[in-house]
Amino acid sequence: LRGSENVRIFINGRPSGLLGTNIADALRQLPGDLIESVEVITNPSARYEAEGEAGIINIVLKKERRGGLNGSLQAVAGYPDDYRVTLNANYRTDKMNLFGSTSVRYNNSPGGGSGNQIINNEDTSYTFRNTRDQLRGGWSQTYRLGADFFLNDKNTLTVSGLYDTENGLNLVDIRYFDETNEGVSIGETLRSDEEIELEDTYEFNLNYLKTFDEKDRKWTIDAQFIRDDDIENSNLIQTSTYPANDSLFQRSSNTENEVNYLFQSDYIDPLPNEMVLELGTRNTWRFIDNDFSVETREGLNGPWVPIDEFNNYFQYREAIYAGYAILSQDIGKWSWQGGLRAEYTDIETELVETGETNPRQYLNWFPSAFLGYEVQENQTVQLSYSRRLSRPGFRQLLPFTGYNDNRNFWAGNPDLDPEYTNSFEGS
Repeated sequence: LRGSENVRIFINGRPSGLLGTNIADALRQLPGDLIESVEVITNPSARYEAEGEAGIINIVLKKERRGGLNGSLQAVAGYPDDYRVTLNANYRTDKMNLFGSTSVRYNNSPGGGSGNQIINNEDTSYTFRNTRDQLRGGWSQTYRLGADFFLNDKNTLTVSGLYDTENGLNLVDIRYFDETNEGVSIGETLRSDEEIELEDTYEFNLNYLKTFDEKDRKWTIDAQFIRDDDIENSNLIQTSTYPANDSLFQRSSNTENEVNYLFQSDYIDPLPNEMVLELGTRNTWRFIDNDFSVETREGLNGPWVPIDEFNNYFQYREAIYAGYAILSQDIGKWSWQGGLRAEYTDIETELVETGETNPRQYLNWFPSAFLGYEVQENQTVQLSYSRRLSRPGFRQLLPFTGYNDNRNFWAGNPDLDPEYTNSFEGS
């Protein structure tokens, strides 16, 4: 959206463990025949959470409305290695709709790149080039099961769950070519990384929908629980020809456990004179524990020794409490909408080994306004405004680095503040 990757992606209006951390791979695995529609919201109203400066993409999954047993089977083969099999089924009666799906995927994605760095210090100058070859892939399996209970003609309760498991193998070879600034070779280094990644995701959703005799009046309640356990273990071997032929053996371990809770309630009430009132609240809690360690040893049989400056245990705690109100009206060919959303954010990060904490609390207001004019049927001109924010992601706050590339380090900053955007749009 507008060339930005800072987009919020929802499934059925909510975050989903189905997307995981690699959204592109997750969307490739989502079968097309499960999707009812894709909503692209470039300038979201106060109804939606303020996160995501470029907008929101909401994927609406189908709910089979035909009675009896229905299902589909999909198989995909692609190059480079991408093999998927997905089975979907549902069984519907007057009182209940059972639905489920299962999918298995294997993929291997090659990649690579190169770079050139020139270092000029007061006492020395040199250049090194690098090439990077990688192969990322592995197996993943997803299971989804749920049921709609039609309590009566105005009350529906939906319960659903999801389990996703991944077993990945990532191989990376980085070659460094050290040279003088005049191009004379002074050495070559190969750093090989074999990473095994194991990830399990659990999701549980509870939804209640109440409709009324009055058209378009409804009340919804949503509750969600997501747990994600991710373990990344790397074995690194580095061989060098300068200053002498030598080898370096290292290993790193990264354990990241995340738990998310969500409670949301929305109410829509049509008023006289073509006016509509919307009220709602959304509350989320997020807890992440990240344990990272690096060890090294001399020779193949030496003892493993921790590299203390790279070892740490980081905890992230986030709570966001939000409420909104929207009023809209259609007046002939004209339509307008105005809304206001309040979000209170409470974040705390802690480096457990040093006891260093960084609490953040802030209250923000996010107005939105829309004005439209129907030029003719199916053609409307619209002006809109909304205020959004981008909170620093967990990785951007994480103050210690990865260790796969020991010449280029990347680290986050726990002191980062959110970024705010005022978005104006005409369409």
